[in-house]
Amino acid sequence: MSALGVSAEPNVYHEVKVEALEAQLFPILLALDHSTTAQEALTSNPTFKQWLTDRSVAIDKAPTQCDTDGSCLNAAFRFDSASRSALLDGLGAAYRSDAQLRALADTLVCKSNDYPMYRKLGCEHAFVQAVDDELTGVDNAIEIFGEGKPSTRGAVDQPEYDVQSLGYRQTLNTLAHNVLEAIHPSTTIFRAQLLYACYLLIANRSDYMTKYPNLDSADNANAVSVLHNTDWAKYKYSAILIPGLGPEIAGVQLAAGGRARLRIAVKRYLAGEAPVIVVSGGTVHPAHTEFDEAVEMKRALVEDFGIPSDAVIIEPFARRTTTNIRNTARLLVRYGVGLDKPILVTTDIYQSLSITNGQIADRCLKTLGYVPYRVLEQISSMDTSLQLTPESLQFDPRDPLDP
Repeated sequence: MSALGVSAEPNVYHEVKVEALEAQLFPILLALDHSTTAQEALTSNPTFKQWLTDRSVAIDKAPTQCDTDGSCLNAAFRFDSASRSALLDGLGAAYRSDAQLRALADTLVCKSNDYPMYRKLGCEHAFVQAVDDELTGVDNAIEIFGEGKPSTRGAVDQPEYDVQSLGYRQTLNTLAHNVLEAIHPSTTIFRAQLLYACYLLIANRSDYMTKYPNLDSADNANAVSVLHNTDWAKYKYSAILIPGLGPEIAGVQLAAGGRARLRIAVKRYLAGEAPVIVVSGGTVHPAHTEFDEAVEMKRALVEDFGIPSDAVIIEPFARRTTTNIRNTARLLVRYGVGLDKPILVTTDIYQSLSITNGQIADRCLKTLGYVPYRVLEQISSMDTSLQLTPESLQFDPRDPLDP
């Protein structure tokens, strides 16, 4: 490896953001692509092998045949219903017939804690369903950022550019060329699609999942140490959660309403309700803002309110209330706290009402497929006690911005 980080092998380079996105958003597809065992097992299936050949030809020809036809370019990299069916059938057949692939698949899914919702399906079907989720994530990234399809999550999850403009369509063609420069489609199973989807996310500054590679080992390390040395008998709650409220004005770091939520939570922390505060929120409002809600809330808590830095955990990825709660559960499990103790959600009366009246639960069912909490008690108009649920651990690559 040279001083510039370029491989000594000619014409081979590593793009840190792309590799991080692939690993975080599409871990199963990436693992299958890197596994000689998986490649041999899958290509021995005639249906799968035909899909692979057809797909390779389509991607190879796309830049020339499609030129600046964005829909044509995007279609070459998407998993349409026919190819998806052939692919998943091939995966199921390979799982049943090849012991080595089965062992790899079970390690990735069945023995993982990331798929609690699929345990009842059995290992084969859990594996196939988890792969299907990642295929959906690839397609969603291409549909939203390649085609401009409206996101179910609103304008903050939209492309930064006019996807119909000539300049952007020319960029799509160049991205397709980038894929072919990086790999040859016939030598991989899924990598061409993964690269194209990741290139689109990066082009639209939507590669949020790469922003905090050291979240556990650096950003939250001191707070995690506090948790590991906590006398839990002293606390009713494992954490106080403050959901972020992003400003709607460009250049504003922390919304007035967000700061108002902090004042309430500070009182609860000083009253000894929990050993730590979790501030949750990503780079959401306004669209493509440079400020993270969680980071700005922690900055204010420490600098303006005097809260110890090691008493604040940042969760900098959530983009809505549903995942503020879900992602907090994931951090508490990852940091060894678990989900036995309830959390206290402290916020304004309007968001509190949406939690207690079932509005957020309905939104969770629509977007996540489950509710990551149970309401235990409305302590006040601004405080709600929640019991977080194990379903929160379900990895969901269908949303490439906050899986």
